[in-house]
Amino acid sequence: MNSTKRIIITLLFLTIFIVKNNPAIAKENNHSVKRLSSKQAESFEYAVKIAFVTNFARYTRWVDSSEKNIVLYTTSYRKLKPIFDKQKNKIVNGRKLKLRALGSRTKIPDGCIVFITKDIETKMVALILEKTANRPILTIGEGAGMAEKGCLINLLLIKQKIRFEVNLVAVKKSGLKLSSELLKLAKIIKPKEDR
Repeated sequence: MNSTKRIIITLLFLTIFIVKNNPAIAKENNHSVKRLSSKQAESFEYAVKIAFVTNFARYTRWVDSSEKNIVLYTTSYRKLKPIFDKQKNKIVNGRKLKLRALGSRTKIPDGCIVFITKDIETKMVALILEKTANRPILTIGEGAGMAEKGCLINLLLIKQKIRFEVNLVAVKKSGLKLSSELLKLAKIIKPKEDR
C-alpha cells in the first residue's frame, strides 16, 4: 500500500474513531444520528481538527527532533484542552504531543506546532505569523486566507468536511519538509506577495 493511501485510510479511521467515541454524538437508532447543539458540533469539529494536526506533525520532517516532546501551542487553550485530553495516541514519531497556551508574550521555540484558531483578532494573527516566519515551526491556521497570510497549513470546513491548504513558499522558508503524500491531498496556495 502506498503512503498516500495509508494517509487517507489513517484519516478516515481517525474520523470514524472520533465519531464512535465522541459522547456528543448519540445515536437515536442504527440508521440516524441526533442533531448536535452548536457547542457539541464545535467540540466535534475541533476533535477532528486536533486529529488532523497530530497527523500533520507525523508527516513532517522536523529540523531538530532531539526534543523529548513536541509542543502544540494554541490560541484557544481553554477551549481545546478538554478535547485534547480526550484524544488518544498523542505520540508523534516517538515524541509525546503536549498542549500549551499561546499568548502575545509567549516565547515560541523552534520545533513546535502553533495552531491559530479562527476566533482571535487579526492583530494577534499578524503578531504570531511575524514571530514564526522563516523558522522551523509548523504553523496551522483555520479559516479563509490563513495560508496566504503565511501559515504553513490551513484547515477549512467546506460542506461539513475538513479540507486543508498548504503554502509551499512558507514551508520551504521554514526549513520543515512535508511528505509528498500529504501534499498530494492538499490544495497548494501561493502567498499574497507572490501573486
